[in-house]
Amino acid sequence: LAATEGAREVRSRLPRALPRLLACAAVSLTPNTEVTSGNDTASATSAQAQQTAGELLERAATFVRPPRDGTATPSVDNVEAIEGLAAALECSAVAPAAVALAASRLARALQLPQELPQLSAGLEAESNSSVLAVRVAAIRRLVRILSNKLPASEAASLQKQVFDSVAQACKEEVVANVMTRIALVPAALPEAAEKNWELCMEVLPGICSCITREQQSQGLEGLALEALEALVEACPKANVEGLLERLRSMFGSMLANKQVEEQGSPSLAAARGATCCWAATVAALLRRGGFASPVASFLEALLSLLDSGAPAARFIPQAFRVLLPPHFSGANNDGASAQAAAAPLSKTTLPPLALQQLSLTTLPLLVDRAKTAAADITAAASLPAATNRAALESAVALLSALPTEVACGDCGDSLRWCTLAGLARLQEDNSNSTASPAETGEKATFAVQVLQLLLRAASRSAAWVEDELHTVVAVLTGVGCKHIVPLVRLASAQALLFLVKSSHGHLVPFKKQIQAATKRLVEDRRREVRLVGVACLNAWHCGIPGG
Repeated sequence: LAATEGAREVRSRLPRALPRLLACAAVSLTPNTEVTSGNDTASATSAQAQQTAGELLERAATFVRPPRDGTATPSVDNVEAIEGLAAALECSAVAPAAVALAASRLARALQLPQELPQLSAGLEAESNSSVLAVRVAAIRRLVRILSNKLPASEAASLQKQVFDSVAQACKEEVVANVMTRIALVPAALPEAAEKNWELCMEVLPGICSCITREQQSQGLEGLALEALEALVEACPKANVEGLLERLRSMFGSMLANKQVEEQGSPSLAAARGATCCWAATVAALLRRGGFASPVASFLEALLSLLDSGAPAARFIPQAFRVLLPPHFSGANNDGASAQAAAAPLSKTTLPPLALQQLSLTTLPLLVDRAKTAAADITAAASLPAATNRAALESAVALLSALPTEVACGDCGDSLRWCTLAGLARLQEDNSNSTASPAETGEKATFAVQVLQLLLRAASRSAAWVEDELHTVVAVLTGVGCKHIVPLVRLASAQALLFLVKSSHGHLVPFKKQIQAATKRLVEDRRREVRLVGVACLNAWHCGIPGG
């Protein structure tokens, strides 16, 4: 324990489990009631245990509080310390009264609620989205558990501080402060919404402003969208209609504005943010269930943009990625590598019933609009390229979110058309070398989702894959293996490897292209791509059949 009083360098070498051990010991020593004084042996023993528990909690809190000099950002040890404190308060073997008393002492040791934003200090400096998500999840867990375990008055003060600090930060408009505070909003819900919904509504404009404002960090936008979804999910049923009407008044005009491009990039950013907020609202309503009419109304407003030609239509694919977050791992049994995951699996994944509803109602409308845009060359020439491909990209995002058996079974025809159209689009996009970094990222997400659909169809032995080998192989061995984004190259290599294993004999006419592609893959800069390239090369030369 003496080492915890030393420099941060000394503390960082201590076992990572120490904060949890300290907190667990403190919780187990805490008596059921506050002990002030006593002359008998039992009272003296309880008082000593209470004092020791307080000292242990104070030591455990030092691992969570940021350095006093402010020169360092919290590390992995900080995240594990936060998780350790949360786990200690969840102990089921200790009486609830003792846990409540320990939670109160821990809150004082962490200087809560006054220093609540310090728990999430340094979020703006985290560039890795996965690490950011892990740290935010740990902080929210601790705040949520404290809200549940603290006495009612202290819990109410903690929850109120969350929303007061968000309102203050949004007024100051300092990105670092806004991030550290907005990250805490989901942790205070739904309890805060049930007790004081008016307080929650006060922060709604500030949260939405973080999404619609120009030049915001990607991390801040993601946290703000999570906060908006949490508010919609936690809204008391009697107040839902009022909340939706407020959102319609805030974003309806932005979505329908046809002079956006003439008004400059701030209006484009507002239109993009409006579509994302619209989609976040739909996602929250679908998870709640029982709001079929508002969901249909909001989705219809999004789809109508494709027909109106409004500039906001180009942002509809991003809205569907908010509604259905991309997930590029093996969770859908599509053969994708876990190393290819672009982001951790989102907790906001829609329930199966909601996905089924979207596949039956929204997917056919998107595919029909995509086919119309592809066939009507004259009308397409008068619209921006991003608007022309919006329906196709949205349909691909929806198909990628469906379970493999549903996408390849009930939606098999849509999957075939969207995959082939997406492969053609991949070739067109690769020829455009003037795309901005943001556009490159969006196109790469679309490309990986198309390849994901191809891999699913091939894994289900869809007959059209072999019928279209000339198109499929041309993309996989061409632009797919040369793409500037490593994840696209990896997905192309995985798809090619599966085809080589399952359809080796049918690939003989494409021998030169496959040999050139495998040579390029085994020399790739990324180790993950090289490994798949070597496996593909071996399978090609050995003629390994699919097993």
